[in-house]
Amino acid sequence: MVAAEEAYVITVLDLDGNPVANAAVSITEAERPVPEIAYLTGEDGMLSIRLPIGRARLEAHDALGKGSIETIVRVGDGSDRNLTIVLSKN
Repeated sequence: MVAAEEAYVITVLDLDGNPVANAAVSITEAERPVPEIAYLTGEDGMLSIRLPIGRARLEAHDALGKGSIETIVRVGDGSDRNLTIVLSKN
């Protein structure tokens, strides 16, 4: 039996490479229904999340809603389950 999701560790950084505490990461699109919630990073800029197998679009921004960026993840293709997201400057 194939797992329906995989665990990922996501690190959110600013442009200087510093961890972003309380950054919000949301799954905005996936190949199956997912909860419409934001996951928050800890003081170390990291969070653990279970992503559904297939293509998933993630959006991240800081605690003030700034630096928003989107990224696409292909879950279940054997790639590294550690993902680093660097926020934009906006």
